[in-house]
Amino acid sequence: MNRMFLICRKFEPEGGSYSAVFRETAKAARAKGYYVTILSGHDEDKVKLDFLPYAAHFKFPLPKKHIPLLGQNWHYIVLSKYVKKYFKHTPLEKEDIILTNCLAGLGVLDKEFFLRMGQPAHILIKNLSMGKNQSIKTIIGRRLHYGIQGYLEARVVKKATGLIVTSMESREHITRVFGGKEKPYFVPQSGVTI
Repeated sequence: MNRMFLICRKFEPEGGSYSAVFRETAKAARAKGYYVTILSGHDEDKVKLDFLPYAAHFKFPLPKKHIPLLGQNWHYIVLSKYVKKYFKHTPLEKEDIILTNCLAGLGVLDKEFFLRMGQPAHILIKNLSMGKNQSIKTIIGRRLHYGIQGYLEARVVKKATGLIVTSMESREHITRVFGGKEKPYFVPQSGVTI
């Protein structure tokens, strides 16, 4: 049986945003005969395995303490260690598919994977900087945080086999900042089924 692995920071079976994208992708892949595994983090202290109607869901503990300036990047770094360990014990076959959401790709940089990504960190920081009355501390903190995130994003984009982007505008930002124009890409449109 062909396998699909979906990797994200957190997966909420009834959630929106990337959880909804991964849920619908998992359901469609399962209907086409794939065995689907979701790898994500969660706020509990132990590794947990849930069986959903459309996927096995491994949940790995994410740190409760935050490291200043790293923010959620710290979760992705910790998750990447669990994902690497998982694949050390679960060898991939040629037909297997890996789809990651943004920095969750840090755990599979040595494998072929497809990357789902929205706007790069530098665009987000630019948008956040438009607000008025921001302290110098906030401005510096955001720039450092998103500088780290931008560095990690560049590593993931560079290694991705292909991109799934939220819009052509996001693809243009990603390829302008990180390169990757030669990478195959897909822009899901509303109402398009998998």
